Amino acid sequence: DIVGFGTVLAPTGLIASDVNVKNYAAEAKYFAVLYDGKEVPIALALEDKSGLFFFQAALPEGYKADAVALGNSDKLKLGQAVLVIAPSGELQKGIISGLVKDSTAETATSTPENQVTSVKLIKLSIALSLENSGSPLVSLGGETVGVTFYRDGAKVSVPSNVIKEGMAALSAAGR
Repeated sequence: DIVGFGTVLAPTGLIASDVNVKNYAAEAKYFAVLYDGKEVPIALALEDKSGLFFFQAALPEGYKADAVALGNSDKLKLGQAVLVIAPSGELQKGIISGLVKDSTAETATSTPENQVTSVKLIKLSIALSLENSGSPLVSLGGETVGVTFYRDGAKVSVPSNVIKEGMAALSAAGR
């Protein structure tokens, strides 16, 4: 049975998905079917604060998974055209309908010129469902700027820069 979909983030087999493993049997074994059809076992690596789950695929020796190129989600603009790549390979086009941002000052004497504004959530006009949740959100320039997230009818994507933070946490933990 298909439990959900995800996006391969690194050639080492790191996968981001919105699949909540808490909803499934703890004793069950899970597998990922990669783009080339290779089926590999996966294990939960990290439950991120954003709601994404990171899984590590057990890849055969010397095998490199096809991974997306993560872009800079902080450069996204309201109304920008984006694509969702569904697991079927179908491209769904839409626009960014909202950006939830968080601003933090770089210095105590901050001005608008030296503030960092990061996107914390991307709202989409694209219809999301369980069938395309966990798929990459791609800019028209070809960069992956997020991973789609479907919960109770929400049409959102976790931004690539938030995903990079999760990847950095895994790296810092030595995983």
